[in-house]
Amino acid sequence: MVQMTEKNKQNHPSGEKPTALGEDISPLSSPQTSDNFSSARSWNSYFSNHGLPKLPSRGALMIIGFLAVAIASVLFRQKLSDTALLYIGIPLVIVYLVTLLPRSGSITGKSMIALTYLLLLSFPLLQEGFICVIMAAPLMYGVVGAVAIAIDYFIYSTRKDRGSDRLKSALVVSLFGVFALEGTHDLLSFERENLVTRSAVVEGNLHQVRQRLAQVPSFDKPRPVLVRLFPLPLAIEGSGLAIGDQRRMSFVYNKWVFFNAHRGEVVAQIEDATETRIRSRVISDTSYLSNYLTWKTTEVNLKPIDSGHTEVTWNLTYSRKLDPAWYFAPLQEYVVGKVADIFIENVAMPRSAPVPAKL
Repeated sequence: MVQMTEKNKQNHPSGEKPTALGEDISPLSSPQTSDNFSSARSWNSYFSNHGLPKLPSRGALMIIGFLAVAIASVLFRQKLSDTALLYIGIPLVIVYLVTLLPRSGSITGKSMIALTYLLLLSFPLLQEGFICVIMAAPLMYGVVGAVAIAIDYFIYSTRKDRGSDRLKSALVVSLFGVFALEGTHDLLSFERENLVTRSAVVEGNLHQVRQRLAQVPSFDKPRPVLVRLFPLPLAIEGSGLAIGDQRRMSFVYNKWVFFNAHRGEVVAQIEDATETRIRSRVISDTSYLSNYLTWKTTEVNLKPIDSGHTEVTWNLTYSRKLDPAWYFAPLQEYVVGKVADIFIENVAMPRSAPVPAKL
């Protein structure tokens, strides 16, 4: 009996209670499989016996998610929700709070779970829409991943001193925190004004193209995948190319895919018009798009190529609202460029014609 005890101790150096000979303690082979799968303790035992990190406490991570939502709510009230404090600062706070939990598994995995709770809670508690979450999620997961992996690899994998680890983790988070200050002040912001230009040769002479531009727009041609996230105008009013003529586009954006609708409109007015150039300015924007950027002007330049073709150049100017610039500037430039293509395809060219060749 003593020999068997010593043998069991050798097989179980961690001090765990030995099992009967041949007994598989994993939840996958237990006769009470359903109970084991529903028990975090069983999963942790299974992970530990197979050399995997234990699952984090879901309750603790959910609390971190709630704390992150509370901080984000403060940023919204202080009108700092467009800054990098939200999109970089909040993920950094999540990682730091996770480092304060009892060590069990990787910081990266637990931080990712806590961030997921935050994004899910942002729908009901912050009234965020799915477009905003989809746009921000890659950035926030990227920040969490970069910082948490750095802490896991360079600190927790080489040290056993928990207090020292926490201090070093705080220093790593603080270093990344410098990037979270972007947008909080004009001195900490990058250029916001942008111009996007797209050109294409379309069928029709100058007079025919101008006639199309004077009509009420109709957007019925296929759109790129990313742009499909943004709802099309529900109704469009206005026609003509004279100075003072307006286009009024009404939008309905269901923030939670099927409900929680946000209604608004964009009103553009022609401020300059010649035979080959039409310039309009957005004089009002209450649509969901105004949360991400401020539309400024649209300028359309026409250049006759031959008797049956005209080169159309569509220029859109806007002001970026979201920070950090290194992430949102190229993303918005891409989307606005696709919007310019959509205008050319649906407004400047014949409605039955194929997509024009891009220059």
